[in-house]
Amino acid sequence: MGELLRASLREWPRWLGFSVAVALVLASGSAMALLQGGRTGEEGGAAWVVVAYLSEEVSDPELNRLGWELWELGGVERVSFRFAGDELPGGGVAETRALLIWTGEEARALALNEEVLRLAQGKISDVEVIGLRFPAPARLPPLSRVISLVALVFFAFASLVLARSATVRTLAGWRNEWELLRHSGIEPWILAGNFLGTVVLWGFLGCIFYVSVFLGLRGAVGGVPGVREVAPGYVSNGAFPYLVGFIVGPVWTVLAGIFSFLLSGSRSRGVTSEI
Repeated sequence: MGELLRASLREWPRWLGFSVAVALVLASGSAMALLQGGRTGEEGGAAWVVVAYLSEEVSDPELNRLGWELWELGGVERVSFRFAGDELPGGGVAETRALLIWTGEEARALALNEEVLRLAQGKISDVEVIGLRFPAPARLPPLSRVISLVALVFFAFASLVLARSATVRTLAGWRNEWELLRHSGIEPWILAGNFLGTVVLWGFLGCIFYVSVFLGLRGAVGGVPGVREVAPGYVSNGAFPYLVGFIVGPVWTVLAGIFSFLLSGSRSRGVTSEI
């Protein structure tokens, strides 16, 4: 395999082009996966929080029991707790310990206001309702994903063409050695495996390039609010570039190697033409 790898170095521009094409295939696929779709016309979400301020004499066991009882009320999505001095949703600070009852309907929040006072039986000193509204996230138009798909198909095709071109040239320069090894009794699958390993090494170079650029750009623009809105997964998913670069990338490289070898194999005995 070492001799074959050295032979491929004589065609390094073609193989380097193949490596770059692999990196661009991964980048295009990542863009399709990470970019959000366009706006669907729906408005942002909303939530209402009933803040029940607890009396000082309420013990921890009573607090836990009250929290579970409130959670069982109809329309309650969740119940959380705040210590005195903790920040409340939407701003403000809890003056005393408080239970926060979350619901998605304004009418239900107003009804819970009275139910909490009835259920607590003097354990609540005050109740207030906080309305929260969440604007729809900024998103790129659907055209962004269409462009990503077109780029993915183009660079995938380009990587196959470059892999075949580099393969034909490398086999042409290594033809005598190939024939000598083949006639010396070495199994064809061993020769093919060595060649496929060479293709994978060049493709793996593109995978490393993809991961390096991905992490470098994320470190440079990850703190920009617009990036977080348009592609939140680009910032939050730490394992994504490694999964794509070191699993999806090598798989595509192997497929490209098999494709290029099968198309070039019939010409390996006497290939003299260039691509």
